[in-house]
Amino acid sequence: MSYLLSSLIAQSTVIDEKIEFINERPFEHFSRITTKQENKCIFFAEKKYAEYLDSSVSMIITNKEIYSECSQIFSNYGICISENPKGLYFELLNEYEKKHKKAEFDTIIGKNCTICQTAIISKKNVKIGNNVFIDDFVKIYPNVTIGDNVTIQAGSIVGIQDFDMYNYNGVSKQVYHNGEVLVGDNVFIGSHCVIGQALYDYGKTIINKNAKINHGSLIGHNDDIGENTKISKGAVIAGWVTTGKDCFFGVGAMVRNAITIGNNVTVGMGSVVTKDISPNLTVIGNPARPK
Repeated sequence: MSYLLSSLIAQSTVIDEKIEFINERPFEHFSRITTKQENKCIFFAEKKYAEYLDSSVSMIITNKEIYSECSQIFSNYGICISENPKGLYFELLNEYEKKHKKAEFDTIIGKNCTICQTAIISKKNVKIGNNVFIDDFVKIYPNVTIGDNVTIQAGSIVGIQDFDMYNYNGVSKQVYHNGEVLVGDNVFIGSHCVIGQALYDYGKTIINKNAKINHGSLIGHNDDIGENTKISKGAVIAGWVTTGKDCFFGVGAMVRNAITIGNNVTVGMGSVVTKDISPNLTVIGNPARPK
């Protein structure tokens, strides 16, 4: 289904700023500029992202200053000019996502599962495979799919609304997440881990098969954790991170958002990853560098 920003803004009860449209075009999805999604609407708040513009973008929300500097680059796109492009984008996204929640189904639990008494599993929109162990005080939110032979230890949370904030009309607000969490077969999630629900209705946070996540680690929204990857205690993987297969993250390792890590990478204990990492490297330090 296609949408017009002008129509969404007209339906909003919150947006009252002066908006200017130039060559408005319909779009099908709200999206990040770097996400592979066709017919998308993005916000553009920094010139450095111009290199990512391509034919998948239909509408750009930006401000007067950037439009005047990039008007030639923007000539192939529909433009919406706002004083606060990021705030307007997320205000519209929040309203859109809350109106387009996923169709509900009763939660499905497979065979030979052990679910401890104090675990809380949403009664809607959860699928749990066979031979799954869910420990005490675990909480599973809607839009979560868990494969076979998965262990989730005490106090972990899967599918929580993650921490994305924006400011609009002087108010700080949380971005509403309406995506999914997919946990593959033979995954181990230690105690007191947190796994964020993906942003956008088509988005996915993925823990691929055979991954092992140790106690007290954080997996951000829209992460894609590769097969056989091991994440040690207290690691923090920010949102939109993709790791390859067979990676290892030492105790307390941290990865900045929107990082891509190749196959067979080792991130040393306490290291802070701020740039993409090629396959087959060991990196250590802050910022992390090849050993």
